[in-house]
Amino acid sequence: MSFVFARRLGGLSTVIDSFRTVPKSFVSHSRLISSSPLPTTFNDAWNIVDKSTNNVRNSVRSNLPSATGSFFTSSNEEIWRQKSVIAQNALAQSNITPYTGRTVKVVDGNVSLALRKLDTILTKNKVRRDVWTQRRHEKKGVKRRRLESERWRRLFAHEVRKNVHLVTKIRNRGA
Repeated sequence: MSFVFARRLGGLSTVIDSFRTVPKSFVSHSRLISSSPLPTTFNDAWNIVDKSTNNVRNSVRSNLPSATGSFFTSSNEEIWRQKSVIAQNALAQSNITPYTGRTVKVVDGNVSLALRKLDTILTKNKVRRDVWTQRRHEKKGVKRRRLESERWRRLFAHEVRKNVHLVTKIRNRGA
């Protein structure tokens, strides 16, 4: 890639590529504030860029949290093994009960928000409907007809939604 720097000098653009050195006008009229002299060759310029990039990369890596402290030097298998051990330990320590998926934490004493979240979870998992249907025994034929009816209702609702979407799309086109 030959394009490296572009700088506007009095309305004209100066482009420095890998085959040329930095023009004297760029060095003498540069507005960069630096105590070190500006590079005069392409390689000098790239050495400065590489050095600053490595400094930034190293500072970012040193500030990232990792389980072992050597996250970027580990192989993928080693990272997978470490994360698996952490996940297995967390799973072993957790008490999984039938109510775990229906549990919501109350944050900052906001009980109404927690109840809303719990209600959403119960609705998505169809817990109330299951409780209602399991009150009494349902005969095999009655259950089969009910499930068939529910299936047809679900398919019909899907087709209606699809057609409504098509109609709104056509109306938005201006037809």
